[in-house]
Amino acid sequence: MYFTIRGRVDSFEDSSYERTINEGTPEATTETVARYQLMLDIPGVAEMVRCDLSPDRIPDLPAVKVFDKWELEESWVVVTADNFRQTKGTKGNRTWAMASFSAVKVEEMSAAERQSILDARRQTKTARKQKAAAARAAKQPQKKTDAA
Repeated sequence: MYFTIRGRVDSFEDSSYERTINEGTPEATTETVARYQLMLDIPGVAEMVRCDLSPDRIPDLPAVKVFDKWELEESWVVVTADNFRQTKGTKGNRTWAMASFSAVKVEEMSAAERQSILDARRQTKTARKQKAAAARAAKQPQKKTDAA
């Protein structure tokens, strides 16, 4: 099962870390495990969507400077993920939860895809406004008959 997430790049962070292999032995070595986080802004969704990127899982992962360019230009991307992880916790009296998608593919959205998303969003907004106007119009006659 795959998740396809389309959104605008909000931020890109390098979350790489160092790991010690064979700790406590003469062959102990330290290696850097490359990990990246991509935060996406999806119109109509209040929270950012977090995607974890690992070069081990994405063989054709774009270079870091490509992600930096996407972040600066707030480019639209398509992320394909095969699973997600949810983390929950509490801070004081507040409970929080965060979902993180494990990406297997990341690519910039084509101009045609971007335009179709914007058109669909525009149609949805127009339909929502028309429905609200119809509801207001339906309430208008009720107020006049109540006043009489």
